[in-house]
Amino acid sequence: MDLSTIVDKVNSRVWGPPLIILCLRAGIFFSFWTRFFQLRHFKNVVAQLWHGNVLKDYEQQLKEGCPMHFYPEKLGIKNTECWE
Repeated sequence: MDLSTIVDKVNSRVWGPPLIILCLRAGIFFSFWTRFFQLRHFKNVVAQLWHGNVLKDYEQQLKEGCPMHFYPEKLGIKNTECWE
């Protein structure tokens, strides 16, 4: 048996229905474990996105030429050009 044949068989079994079932079960498990946090706080997330500072900060970053999607100073990698 060739190595590529073995890899193809394993690949077809892993990336098929078992992975889909595993992802769905994990999603359901964590939804119950966090007591449906994503649904309870959806209204707050939308309010922060549209009325909070999230979009304003991003638009300001785009105007300054620094389109970063995260705040690197929280990671300790502050860029002095864009994050003063």
